[in-house]
Amino acid sequence: MKAAVFCGALLLSMAVMAKDGPSYQSGTLKEMNSVECGFEQKSAKGLMGEIVGTDDSHSKTKKTFCQEYVLETNHVVYHIRPREEKHPALLPVGEKALFRMKKDLMVLKVPEGDDKERVYDVVAALPMQANDSSAAMGSAPRRVRRFRAGLLTVAALITARAQRPRFCPARSPDAARP
Repeated sequence: MKAAVFCGALLLSMAVMAKDGPSYQSGTLKEMNSVECGFEQKSAKGLMGEIVGTDDSHSKTKKTFCQEYVLETNHVVYHIRPREEKHPALLPVGEKALFRMKKDLMVLKVPEGDDKERVYDVVAALPMQANDSSAAMGSAPRRVRRFRAGLLTVAALITARAQRPRFCPARSPDAARP
């Protein structure tokens, strides 16, 4: 009897664990840009022109633009474009977004918006850069940090000496020459 209760509890816990949804990472939508993503070409040639074979080379070419969002996480900056080209949703810039990677696509949802999952193409993924040079130096060993600090000091001295105006006192004509 105890074994049956234990097995039932084990199966129930496994079912609950299997029900967990996908795990999301969080980031902030920093900006939205309109970028050129191709051309739309309309030909003036109709069905009758195709059949008869008239040579009408008049065509209208128009640039098409797509939305490109910048999604910033703790470690990576993603540039993403909506997969849906006809009616892409407008996302709120400056808001938090939850996302997960599904093969080579990004599935993104904005909790403050309609909380609907949308699919995006990842155009670029760049590692986060440290803006502060002291933060970048903080990860290096102590002797490397001291060496870099010494180089920076020497470089500052050389630059200051090169920018200093040179003063040469004018010799008077009646001064004795050696």
